[in-house]
Amino acid sequence: MPFIPYLTFPASIFSSPTLSTLLPLVLGFAPGFFTESSSNDKKSGFAATEAKFNALQKPPLSPPGWIFPIVWAFLYPSMGYAAHRAWMTGMASTNPSLHDITQRGATLYTLQIAVNMCFTPLYFGLGKPVAGLIDIATLTGMVYYLAYLWKEVDSTATYLLIPYMAWLSFATYLCAGQGYMNGWNFEKGGKRGEGKAE
Repeated sequence: MPFIPYLTFPASIFSSPTLSTLLPLVLGFAPGFFTESSSNDKKSGFAATEAKFNALQKPPLSPPGWIFPIVWAFLYPSMGYAAHRAWMTGMASTNPSLHDITQRGATLYTLQIAVNMCFTPLYFGLGKPVAGLIDIATLTGMVYYLAYLWKEVDSTATYLLIPYMAWLSFATYLCAGQGYMNGWNFEKGGKRGEGKAE
């Protein structure tokens, strides 16, 4: 992953602990405000997402819906602070190779937030579990690679990503399980074996 300036948050964001921490929180929760229910209950925003989640058949170990916003309220700021630490440590180094790794990590970090933001619209908004699963699997791989890059710059930044990586791995399992148990079609709300053929 090369450094791509126009696909990377500006240095002013990474340099500020406040902006670094708050930006992923705002961007991460924003898609939930625009999710609409496809049913006649006229729900929108987080209520629509929760309603769709509750209507799905779920695999073992699935947590209740109210857990998710609590987890993300912790993960978003922690990843933001990790990005701040990695940027400040890497760009302060006199080693040119660390500058390069830091900038590449900044691009990857920015892109993973964009991929993260796509999940709710795909999975719940459009009811496309296959697209949602591809999205979150891609996101998981990106974050694991980001942790690998940041390990060369600041070990604390990598440690701060561990809860994020663990949750994404678990969420990937949940998405695959929900997709399978609901016939890979949330629009019809069908269980496996009903509606669209496997």
